[in-house]
Amino acid sequence: MLTLRGRIVKFLLQNRHLLKMQFKKEVVDWTQKESILNFRKRVEEGAGKFGKVPKDIKVSPANIEGKSFCRNLFIY
Repeated sequence: MLTLRGRIVKFLLQNRHLLKMQFKKEVVDWTQKESILNFRKRVEEGAGKFGKVPKDIKVSPANIEGKSFCRNLFIY
């Protein structure tokens, strides 16, 4: 059972289109490359609002037991 805060976060994630005053959810075709690029762009814009990575920290791909977790990581 979710806590009150968990229910609020879940509601906000499921209904984020209503917070933008859009009454229909955006239909995304994930098979097209443009959709994925637009999603990445929105995520990067949102992440930029929370701060930048400190200059002391360097982000790089990592391989753990032969699996690459940052295969499609693009840092600009």
